[in-house]
Amino acid sequence: MVAIDALFEFARTFEVKDFSEAKVESAAKIYRKTLIELPPDLLELAISRIMASHKFGVRMPLPKEIRDTVKDELHERSRHRTIINAALKYGQDEPQDRIPPSEEDKAKVTKIVEDVKRALKADDADV
Repeated sequence: MVAIDALFEFARTFEVKDFSEAKVESAAKIYRKTLIELPPDLLELAISRIMASHKFGVRMPLPKEIRDTVKDELHERSRHRTIINAALKYGQDEPQDRIPPSEEDKAKVTKIVEDVKRALKADDADV
């Protein structure tokens, strides 16, 4: 997690209070473990935002504070993933007695999938 290393280098540079080399390895393990659910690009964005705002000044930001800087992006990705998974699952392993979806339903699902794909491409382009 290169972004975590960048955060600690930032702390060294700005001499964050109570930040010593002896604590770096232990703290880095904790940060990596508690931020593992963030995709690498969102972790990098979060660390970048933390460093840009430098609002924590005399202390290291807590993992929750780092995560909170990208909570909207993380929520949006989670929402997109749920929609895609539902769209991909739709139509698979249908019971034989189930009425097949109408052409209108198929068109709606296709549109949702296309919208989500465009949104994910836009997310990737922004990074």
